[in-house]
Amino acid sequence: MLHSSISVPTDPYEVLQVSPHASTDVIRAAYRVLARSYHPDVCSSPSAAVRMQELNAAYKALIDPVRRAQFDAQLQIGRAHLAASRRLSPPRRSAVVREPVAPVVRRARPLMLALMLGLLLLLAMALVLGISMALDALDAPVSADHIAQAAAVLGLS
Repeated sequence: MLHSSISVPTDPYEVLQVSPHASTDVIRAAYRVLARSYHPDVCSSPSAAVRMQELNAAYKALIDPVRRAQFDAQLQIGRAHLAASRRLSPPRRSAVVREPVAPVVRRARPLMLALMLGLLLLLAMALVLGISMALDALDAPVSADHIAQAAAVLGLS
């Protein structure tokens, strides 16, 4: 994150891209890697000098144990204040309520399955009726064996 001036307070952990629980060795290594990348002698970007000043300020704030403890305390107070303000403020309501796609698909699957099974049953009944009508046309009696054979052909038995 680039800033136009150093007076803007920034999170030194974010500037150095390290965890708030990082050791001084990790902070020192991260600073060296970023300093090699953003040093004005190496980087031709016009914002390299500003970025290097941010890196230096963040490194000085985190490498000194007293300054780091002060910053961590301010960070904790800020987080506590933010959490308290979130608890007191009413939740925001969006004008458009968007539901994720996955729950809609999950609800549609049983419906589609029921429709498909219903259509399959309807087709089976039509087939049995067609066989029955064909046998009636031949004046052959319809027996339970004929229905069992039709069911076996359909895989319903």
